[in-house]
Amino acid sequence: MIKDCTLLEALSCKDSDSVVDVAKKLREHVIRYIYVTDANQKPVGVISITDINNRVVAEGKNPTALKAKDIMTKPIQTFEETLDEKQAYEQCVKSNVATCPVTKQGKLVGMITIHELLRSITHVRK
Repeated sequence: MIKDCTLLEALSCKDSDSVVDVAKKLREHVIRYIYVTDANQKPVGVISITDINNRVVAEGKNPTALKAKDIMTKPIQTFEETLDEKQAYEQCVKSNVATCPVTKQGKLVGMITIHELLRSITHVRK
């Protein structure tokens, strides 16, 4: 199960956060993307630096007037922590994604990389 793997911390923001606040979080943590969660902490989208550039800056939109939900990429694939690692790996390959948010009862708890999934399914268990 995914919960037996090493999960990375997933940076998140609320869907109601301003795009300016999202950009500040990305800069502060020196990362390229952030997961967007709803009021129940369920991941509902993702915002990358490219999204901010292409959907806000390049279109001349006012970033203070936009919320995360206005520019996020959706829907996104998520994995419940009880999912089998091999199934998760196969879904990552099929979807061509390198990382995926992991949930526990629908709430964001971290993220898993395709490399960690591969390591887990190829590791010989005693």
